[in-house]
Amino acid sequence: MMPFINSDVTLEIFKNLIETNELAVPILWSQPFHFLGSESDEESDSVPYDKILGVYLRFLNDHEREDLLAKGIDISLVTTQHQQNLYCVEDDLRRSDLNDDDNSIIHMGEPKFPYITYLRSLSYITLCSAVEIWCQDLADIMSRVNGEELVDNAEEILLRAILKLFYDRGAKLMSLNITINDFLDGRTINLRRLLVDEELKGFFAPIRSLEFNVMYTSINDFLSTLSETCHQLNHISVHTLWTRRCDAPVVKAFERSFNALISAQTSLTSFHLTECKGYTHVFFPALYSCVSTLRHLTFECVDFEHCQPWNMIADCRNIMFFTLAMDFARSLPIGWRASIVKQPTTIDDNNNGDGVVRRLTWSVTDDVFGGGGLRSWIFGGDV
Repeated sequence: MMPFINSDVTLEIFKNLIETNELAVPILWSQPFHFLGSESDEESDSVPYDKILGVYLRFLNDHEREDLLAKGIDISLVTTQHQQNLYCVEDDLRRSDLNDDDNSIIHMGEPKFPYITYLRSLSYITLCSAVEIWCQDLADIMSRVNGEELVDNAEEILLRAILKLFYDRGAKLMSLNITINDFLDGRTINLRRLLVDEELKGFFAPIRSLEFNVMYTSINDFLSTLSETCHQLNHISVHTLWTRRCDAPVVKAFERSFNALISAQTSLTSFHLTECKGYTHVFFPALYSCVSTLRHLTFECVDFEHCQPWNMIADCRNIMFFTLAMDFARSLPIGWRASIVKQPTTIDDNNNGDGVVRRLTWSVTDDVFGGGGLRSWIFGGDV
């Protein structure tokens, strides 16, 4: 049994870790793009995007800087003074301020710590957004300093340079999030095509955890490409897939790419599916090849119409945690309903004030999962 550690002792341990740079820096820089904010976001506690990108760009060698310059991106123009002046409300900005390059990226040298090698978890769309905003700053600076315009594909050029930096300098990516929200413009969404760049395939190969949503051709292509190089995924989380027609071409295309990815895996232990309709039937035939390795299954707000997942789920003999957040009374097979103990063993404190408990943990008899080691069975929904 693990010994109990007082919470005050635990807090003191973490304080000491944070105060020790050698230990804290790798932890903090392992997922730098999960907590980004803009320079003008005064109320945010997040790290401004330009600080993160500025640190990474300092790792560029002379040849890589010259290559960017030849493609129309002069990173030496992005100085602290230049960026401060971009957000200055005064109308009489002095040109001398804009020409102050003492704190230019190319004059600062390589950082003390190898931050770029610490990357382990990447929020890809957040990185894309940060690159887009950084390039907008560069475009404004170029317009003020020399009246020139930034090249149209600057975002793609810079993003590719940063991803290659990660790969070439030895960053080992373990977790990838490609969660797309509804407010991204077309330029940011177009940056997803770098996910299938031939020279970057090795960068995405080591990932163990993958989260994505929304179907686009580039996502399907990425899953197919990933199946060629990534064979050690432990966790997959998919959410916000919706269509009226389960036989639509986009669903069939996703089915092919998802099948290719899953069939290449040897140690998938966890699968989460949330907010899904019309795609649900795609997952279970593919996941059947992983019934011996799966330990965690979660389905939340999933429409199971046109599919029969229960045989696959029942064959997961080593399942330990199973979550079904839905109206289970209409969704479970009749044989399973009889196997469930009628009274909940624990009740989560998740009451919305309407007298309805939203999530229950039930005891399940061994015959449901073939006498396996099920530890937690959670049902959600109005019961």
